[in-house]
Amino acid sequence: MWVTAGADELKAVTDAIGHGVSVMEVCDNRRFKVLSINRRVEQFTGLDHSRISGHFLEEIHPSALAEKLAADYQRCVDEMRTLEYEETADFPGGPVSWKAILTPIKDDSGRVVRLIESASDITSRQQAESELRQTTQALRANEKRLQAAVVGAQLGIWEWDLRAKTIWQADDWAPELQTFEEPTLIPIHEWVELIHPDHQQAAAAAAERVMRGTSSTYSIEWLFRTKDKRWTWRQVYGTVTEHDEAGKPIRICGIYRDISDQKKNQEELRKLTAELEHRAIHDSLTGALNRGAILDLLEKEIARAQRENTAVTVALIDADYFKEINDTHGHQVGDYALREIVTRIQSVLRPYDHLGRYGGEEFLVVAPAKNGIVRLPERIRDAIAAMPFKTAAGELYITVSIGVAASDAGTTHADQLILRADKALYQAKEEGRNRVISTVPAKNSRDR
Repeated sequence: MWVTAGADELKAVTDAIGHGVSVMEVCDNRRFKVLSINRRVEQFTGLDHSRISGHFLEEIHPSALAEKLAADYQRCVDEMRTLEYEETADFPGGPVSWKAILTPIKDDSGRVVRLIESASDITSRQQAESELRQTTQALRANEKRLQAAVVGAQLGIWEWDLRAKTIWQADDWAPELQTFEEPTLIPIHEWVELIHPDHQQAAAAAAERVMRGTSSTYSIEWLFRTKDKRWTWRQVYGTVTEHDEAGKPIRICGIYRDISDQKKNQEELRKLTAELEHRAIHDSLTGALNRGAILDLLEKEIARAQRENTAVTVALIDADYFKEINDTHGHQVGDYALREIVTRIQSVLRPYDHLGRYGGEEFLVVAPAKNGIVRLPERIRDAIAAMPFKTAAGELYITVSIGVAASDAGTTHADQLILRADKALYQAKEEGRNRVISTVPAKNSRDR
């Protein structure tokens, strides 16, 4: 007959053991009675030896837990061998995970009558593993999100190891970026050779700022050569991700993207803006400054002459008998003649002189000059009259009359100066045309 120690005796024996020990009696009808649990089991489960000893599992635990424990115990009885397994369940002390070694004890007839369970509390380990799994899953999810963002945005990735003097880059998912067929590690000097020569100095200066520690970020735009030898614009951004013991940067990571279309659009916008600005101040037919622009410029030159105690001279130019050209040969010939007049005037102007279309066939030259410009108007007249205009209607001889006036201490507005030039022009017309009449005193006429 099988004889076992009492519950308290079992507890006294097993309390000295460093891990949990439980003793169960195998009863009929696949039921199990708790004979004893030691102090260690009490600590990690919250159960009380004195309250559960002599009770069946279903009397101690909720039905789900009782069934779970009974299933493990019954398997050990059926297989009649020691089992090792891990289990997790809710106890009065909270959720507990344990590693169990369940050993069957047989009587003289070979029937399993007792089970001794040696249990190690692995709750902390299980929690750590669970947190690690959750962290790993979160990292993988974030990695997938980052990968999707990088691929979707057509970004390249780069990493610069300052100590090894190498750059790793990957952009094989972005057709516009591809420099290599696959992620590649190359020496920094080979990478620099892929940057356009005009941009290498700026790239080096930006890198130097990061290496000196004056900036923690690297940002630049440059032309870069792709695997098919094309130059494409790239916007490159990076930040220091690692420092050595002395605090010096040793690793920079970043992204880059193709901005060729953006650069192209910017250049087209720049050209369009320049064209609109040009149209806003230039005459559409002749290309000379329009009336508003030349008058605005004259006002500024008069103000400057007042400040610097100098002078500004204007020459008001009118094509002689121009109405007859339009009436006889048509406006297309007249328009050509006006454009040619502008070309010939511009051929004799100084770099700092300005020409504008003042009216239909009238032009205004604004010439900053301290001592007058008597010879310049005469050269303008001669440039127009010297050679015939070769038009669709044949060769035409065109002349101009010119009135010249210079500012003085009392000149404060453009209207004052133009009025004097207009009177001189009228006099040139009255005296037979194809001539220059100047109101500038001869003694102040030493300039061109």
